[in-house]
Amino acid sequence: MTTAARNPSCLLQRRASAVRAFLAVFLLCGLLSCGPKGPVLQLMTPPVMDLGEVCLDGSRTLHTAICLRNTGDSPLHITHVKADCSCVVSDWEDAREVLEGEEALIRLALRPRPRETFRQRVHMWSDGSPHLTSVTLQGFASFPIEWYPSRLSLFVTDNQPVKASVRITFEGPEFKVLSAHVNMSHVDVEVEGVSESNTRVKLTAAPGKYQRRLNGMLAISTSCPAQPIIEIPVIVAEVSPPLAGQ
Repeated sequence: MTTAARNPSCLLQRRASAVRAFLAVFLLCGLLSCGPKGPVLQLMTPPVMDLGEVCLDGSRTLHTAICLRNTGDSPLHITHVKADCSCVVSDWEDAREVLEGEEALIRLALRPRPRETFRQRVHMWSDGSPHLTSVTLQGFASFPIEWYPSRLSLFVTDNQPVKASVRITFEGPEFKVLSAHVNMSHVDVEVEGVSESNTRVKLTAAPGKYQRRLNGMLAISTSCPAQPIIEIPVIVAEVSPPLAGQ
C-alpha cells in the first residue's frame, strides 16, 4: 500500500495543488487575452463586392467605396492603397488614421471597359492586424449606346457602287445622330432613322479604279453625353470582276 493510500490528507493536498495550478494558468490566459491588442482592421464590406450590371455615365467612371472599422484599442494607419490595375484610383491619403472604434471609407473611382465584365482587386496595407487586406470589385459595365459592326469593309468594282451600313442602338432619352463624316473622297454618307432607338448610317463607295486599299475613319457625332463621338474604321478596296465564261 502506498503512502498516499495510507494518508488521505496527503491525497487531498495533491488534488488541491492541481486545482490551484489549473486556476493560475486559466487566470494567466485571461489576463493575456485582456491585454493590449493594438489596431485591428475589420472589413465592413464583403471581401468580394459584386456590383452587378452598372450603367456608366458620360465620364465612363464608376464610383464606389470600401468601408472598414478599427476594432482594436489604438489608432490604425492605412499606409498604402493600391489596385492591380491603374484603372482603379482611390482618394485615400497615407497620413490619415482611423481611431479605435471608428469607421472609415476608402472611395474608389473605376474606369472599366464598356460592355465588358470587370474584376479588379484593391489592396490595403496597414500597421494593424492583418497587415494586408484585399477586396475584389466585380460586375458588368453596360453602356447606353451600342453600334454594329465595329469595322466596315467595302469591296468595289469598276462599274458597281458598293454600300455598307452601321446600326446604332440607344437606350434612354431621345437620341440623335448629329452628323456623320468619312475622310475618304469617294465614299458618301447618309443617315437614316429606323426607329426611336435605332439609327442607320449608310456608306456608299463609288465605282472606279482603286490602285491600293484605302483606310479611313467614319466619325459619327451623337447627342449622347456618354458617347459624343463614335469612330469606326473603314476599308475600301477594289475587287476584280470575274472573267467572261468563268
